[in-house]
Amino acid sequence: MIVYLLHFETPLGNPDNPRAMASHYIGWAHDLAGRMRDHRSGHGAALTRAANERGISYQVVATWPGDRALERWIKLRKCAPRLCPICAQAHPLGPFTIRLPVPDLVQVQSYDRVECPF
Repeated sequence: MIVYLLHFETPLGNPDNPRAMASHYIGWAHDLAGRMRDHRSGHGAALTRAANERGISYQVVATWPGDRALERWIKLRKCAPRLCPICAQAHPLGPFTIRLPVPDLVQVQSYDRVECPF
């Protein structure tokens, strides 16, 4: 399984409220190529469907080995701009590398109780 980060060419949302704009999508998949086909054909997430309808392109910019629990752990920290290689250089706090909260070989049900390393 793989967790992936999509970067949108143009942010989606309400331009009058910068906090209501989405520039990234974090998801997970067993088969990333198949999941991207789903996104591009309109059978993926609502956010990618909205991007497709508006003609906004997006691309996979980062991946990590992991499952839905890791996806959730990353999403809850709202750190996509700093994980995105396209956006990180312009971020006020600069880029960082994600450190997985547990060793790759350990299986856990939830990452919510793990201390955030960043």
